Amino acid sequence: MCCARRKRKPSCRFCSRPNGRCSTHQETGAGDDWQPYALIHLAKALLQIRSDRRWSDSIVNILASAPDALQRQSAAEALGDINAPAVTRALIAALDDSDALVRYHAGKGLLTRHGLATDAQETHSMLPRVMSQDAGRRESGKEQILAAIAG
Repeated sequence: MCCARRKRKPSCRFCSRPNGRCSTHQETGAGDDWQPYALIHLAKALLQIRSDRRWSDSIVNILASAPDALQRQSAAEALGDINAPAVTRALIAALDDSDALVRYHAGKGLLTRHGLATDAQETHSMLPRVMSQDAGRRESGKEQILAAIAG
């Protein structure tokens, strides 16, 4: 069957739970006018005013569940500047994203957050590897990034 004709189970566009919009997002009034780019910029601005986990969590949710690769890429870029354990876990998970640029920005954010220059000789090859179409090169790049941030 053609992938365009395949029916997918409806899922909540905010958290990817199956069966349409989940009860959490129905209660909060999240609707079809969801604007991830505006939410990313708003959350970053609010984080500059006051550190609150809700703001970084909203960007993490976009990275984890946005259907559009550019939305996930913007979220990965924004998370590179935020220092929180949940953000680190989200960026590590994003190293397995289907889009090369999302993986690149997740890797760059992880390296930057751990004080590693992304243009330095020792980290220079990691980012192109994690963007590779070849699964072996991609996995190698991911392992190198994880080893670099581990110390």
